[in-house]
Amino acid sequence: MWAKSFAGILGGLLISISVLVTLYYALPLPADARIMLGLLLGWMIWAAVMVWCYASGSGKQAWKRAGGFLLITVVLNTVLFFSQG
Repeated sequence: MWAKSFAGILGGLLISISVLVTLYYALPLPADARIMLGLLLGWMIWAAVMVWCYASGSGKQAWKRAGGFLLITVVLNTVLFFSQG
């Protein structure tokens, strides 16, 4: 149970930050709108990832879920970062 909890808390935090960075790169909104969107969506994404990790059968599966999704979002952030410059 503790492994799933840590995967949900830590993985969810990193995933929500990574998804929001992707949205900041992709959405042509003013800074204040992006900050408000980040505040609202950040908590929802984190909670969704925590539930998804808690629904795993084991801690190893929870870490695989969180790590896999984090890897996808980091790759997407990298592509967006280098394609804008």
